[in-house]
Amino acid sequence: MQDDEIGTYARSRLLNHSSNKTKCLPTIQPSWSTAKLTYEIKSESDRVLIYIILYITECLKKLQKCPNRNDGLKEMYTLAISKFDVPGEAGFPLNSVYAKPSSPTEADLMRQYLQQIRQETGVRICDKVYGEDGKPSKWWLCFAKKKFMDKSLSAPGQ
Repeated sequence: MQDDEIGTYARSRLLNHSSNKTKCLPTIQPSWSTAKLTYEIKSESDRVLIYIILYITECLKKLQKCPNRNDGLKEMYTLAISKFDVPGEAGFPLNSVYAKPSSPTEADLMRQYLQQIRQETGVRICDKVYGEDGKPSKWWLCFAKKKFMDKSLSAPGQ
């Protein structure tokens, strides 16, 4: 399968989690340490993975406050649809790595694509964090304190 590109993002086919269990996005097991990591970008898909890892960290921060899966899913949906910056906007933390969209149409397409990634990631991370008993996994939540590449998608203090 060949990926399309939007700006400097590779756009892979995403499947809706509820309609098909086939995994198009990779399953990521967090394994970074507290040390600042460097990550060599070899392809446009690597940029998407960086964004997903940073977004997972934000999800885990929110899930720390959710006692059960239903509350977690609500929080993930709220986080996914909340306003977020895309490359080229002042609040986007990785502007040095990503190209600015060439037109407002491309920026809107990128925002839609990232929102879809955020929604799907939120559902999948809830599946991992909350076990069959519906209680959060301390193992997964401990990664909320870690930073990847010393970056965060949220503004300082959030």
